[in-house]
Amino acid sequence: MAAKAQRHLRELSQLAELSGIVGFNVTNIYQKYLAKTAMLLNSTAVSIYLYEPTKQLLVCRGPKQHSTKTIPLNSSHLAARAFASRQTMTTERSHNQPHRLASPIAHHSKTLGIILVERTERGFGEHEARLAKLVATRLAVLVENAALYHDVNSRRERWEAVFRFTEEGIVVFDRAGAIVGFNAAAAQITGHRVADAIGRPFGKIFKTIGPEGAGAVVTPIERVLSEGAIITKSEQLIENRAGGRIWTEISYSPMFDDAGHVTSGIAIIRNTTRDREVEEIKSDFISIVSHELRTPLTAIKGFLSMTLKNDFGALSEKQYHYLGRVYQSNQRMIDLVEDLMDATYIESGKINLTIDPVAIENVVAEVISEVTGKGTAKQIAVNVRRRQRLPLVLADETRLHQIILNLVDNAIKYSMPGTEVEVDFKIQGDNLITTVSDRGVGISRTQIDRLFTKFGRIFNPLSIQAGGTGLGLYIVKNLVESHSGHIWVTSQEGKGSKFHFSLPIAKQLPLLGEST
Repeated sequence: MAAKAQRHLRELSQLAELSGIVGFNVTNIYQKYLAKTAMLLNSTAVSIYLYEPTKQLLVCRGPKQHSTKTIPLNSSHLAARAFASRQTMTTERSHNQPHRLASPIAHHSKTLGIILVERTERGFGEHEARLAKLVATRLAVLVENAALYHDVNSRRERWEAVFRFTEEGIVVFDRAGAIVGFNAAAAQITGHRVADAIGRPFGKIFKTIGPEGAGAVVTPIERVLSEGAIITKSEQLIENRAGGRIWTEISYSPMFDDAGHVTSGIAIIRNTTRDREVEEIKSDFISIVSHELRTPLTAIKGFLSMTLKNDFGALSEKQYHYLGRVYQSNQRMIDLVEDLMDATYIESGKINLTIDPVAIENVVAEVISEVTGKGTAKQIAVNVRRRQRLPLVLADETRLHQIILNLVDNAIKYSMPGTEVEVDFKIQGDNLITTVSDRGVGISRTQIDRLFTKFGRIFNPLSIQAGGTGLGLYIVKNLVESHSGHIWVTSQEGKGSKFHFSLPIAKQLPLLGEST
């Protein structure tokens, strides 16, 4: 009786020692557990096998001399069977094999591996199986915690590397808008030292003076913290510590707790001053070149026109043919120069509009008159559908003509012979929606996003034949938006496209046109 009590005391003491093993160094944990478990179960060999899901193996993590040993999960080995059943199992000694006990290392519903105990003297009883289960349960917690620790530590190291060495400024702010994280790039942009920025309000370090966020009733930071809003690529002119002005592109994002409440936020700041300077140089260069080209091209057009009208004498059929082709090429060059100049004016904000009430149906009629020849040459009819009387719209008539001409001309270019292009209208609230439809090759979803970008051309069977610079729709989009309108496209490959744009209706003015 005394011997049994003494043994129990020894077991309790050893279990207490096992419980005292803590830390995140798995190698040390394994070594200590192997030694203590061997003493507790009077074993000659103890091994820890952890599950490797990618290889469907149990991989030995100790002792060192068997550290490369593996057990396939589909084998008949005791460890594989105990792992699959999630039950502690034993086998008796046979031939050269010792007595074995295998207990799953399980944490909640996840089985992490097996602890395998061996000895040659006698088999394992129920009491020892229970002891092994206690050891495995405690080991499971330590293994899981160590894995979580290393995962978190690895993520933290990656985040710190990004935080320290990225060229973009990274600023973390708390629920009150005070800065709690400020990297070296943010310090370089603002001129404030990291130590000086920590704890100060975001708005005191990033002094916004335009255009987005300046004088706003609700600042981007407030929107992030109060609404959980994500704000991307907000262009902001800020003032640095020395009083200099820097153009930046700032993206904001909230951070949430487990309950979904906003606890803090992060801002990514990119210095775009140099990019803007380069763009201004490019725009100035294009503007100068365009102006210098336009004068001689216009003169060439005038002389070619006079020559084709026989003002300088009669032309042979062959001369007329080739001079006509030169005239067309010259006109394409003039159109290109005009597009380049418009793009430059748009980017510099120098485009001037004279907004008046305009009868859009008159503008459409002028455009159709211009493109009828091109449509006829391709056997494409251009039709206007008007289901109701059309109101006047608020627009610059010259620019409205340019918008409609570009859309109708594109529709003809990308239509198949024998089809038609339609211009349709719809009143929606305070806006008139104009739709230009074609039955051409259509546009894939992957290319729609780049349609309205600068030099953004799409690629389809007709794009090479159609030509162009990719500036037309970019200009159209900016012109529509400068009229407080909106433009969008719907398309199906092989079935055609519909370009829609809205313009505000002129209020309290008579409606023009008769119902059809």
